[in-house]
Amino acid sequence: MPVFDFFHWNKEQGDTLAATGPLIQVVLSMPEALAEFSREQNLRVPLPIAGYALIDTGASNTAVHEEILKELSVLPSP
Repeated sequence: MPVFDFFHWNKEQGDTLAATGPLIQVVLSMPEALAEFSREQNLRVPLPIAGYALIDTGASNTAVHEEILKELSVLPSP
């Protein structure tokens, strides 16, 4: 499991919470079932992609940049 050293919520680290919102570092990867199927079919399993996520407690859905999904070989939902 990756360990992230990203502090953006205090004045010593730039006080960027007000400017950026509540961000956390995340790692996105192909779903394990799809990765296992891909390995069984001798298909490429893409490497995980590290990035940032914005915490939105009022959201009812999760959004990901389409380019990340394409890189992970995951089809976006319509």
